[in-house]
Amino acid sequence: MEEQQSKIVFQSDRDGNSEIYIMNTDGTEQTRLTNNPAYDEAAAWSPKGDKIVFQSDRDGNPEIYIMNIDGSDVKRITNNPGRDLAPRWTPDGRIVFASERNDLGGIYVMDGNGTNIELFSSKKESFGGSPSSSPNGKSVVVERETGPKWTEATEYLRRGQLFIIHANGDASVQLTNIDAYNGYPSWSPDGKKVIFDSNTKPGQPPANITVISIDGSGLKNLSNSEGYNEFGAWSPDGKKITFVSDRDGNNEIYIMNADGTQQIRLTNNSFDDTIPSWSPE
Repeated sequence: MEEQQSKIVFQSDRDGNSEIYIMNTDGTEQTRLTNNPAYDEAAAWSPKGDKIVFQSDRDGNPEIYIMNIDGSDVKRITNNPGRDLAPRWTPDGRIVFASERNDLGGIYVMDGNGTNIELFSSKKESFGGSPSSSPNGKSVVVERETGPKWTEATEYLRRGQLFIIHANGDASVQLTNIDAYNGYPSWSPDGKKVIFDSNTKPGQPPANITVISIDGSGLKNLSNSEGYNEFGAWSPDGKKITFVSDRDGNNEIYIMNADGTQQIRLTNNSFDDTIPSWSPE
């Protein structure tokens, strides 16, 4: 039996606005899945490989949607006045996401069809950002801003650190302590490491894909490139990382080995291709 080609889902504005696309992991067969004037973004593949979850403002404010991997049968699965953002799957097929539906802002989890929505983070702590589930589904790593809120005046003062939240409701545990903005974490398939974006100078390039062990040790710059290198995502076997870089003039999708070697560009156009996610094969 022929081995199934692994895929990467990502977002691009190459056709005029942000849409969801799919391609092979060698960059071939780039195909658009969504087609509407709203912003469709932050797509992620389900553990079974049969659904894609994404964020869209097509109905007025950012909500979470799911669709088949060919772009058919699009369904909205959240509906509230607060913004629902940055959905990702848990290993058991639930969806973890950030939401402004309470006064603090928090991390929520729900079934893959949008039912049984529960607060994952503590009611006493405020979190936003892009949550990533641990392989056992019992914890989430997420960023939290620790400096001034973003404005043009304070952009260069932004700070953010990564925190691990446990499903038992205990207080979160701070993972990073780096004088920079650290965000968009992705938990490794073996549960031992987290990759994330880290700016050496807050608000300014370069930003690099950085790895850290979940005990806080082993901090290492993997992408080690000028410009912005962001939105890292592990391959299902943990051997590769796909990420976004503007090193060649605009945001493109790249792939590299998990140790940072053999960095290869997969997309090549004059628009922004960003936020990649692997299929589970």
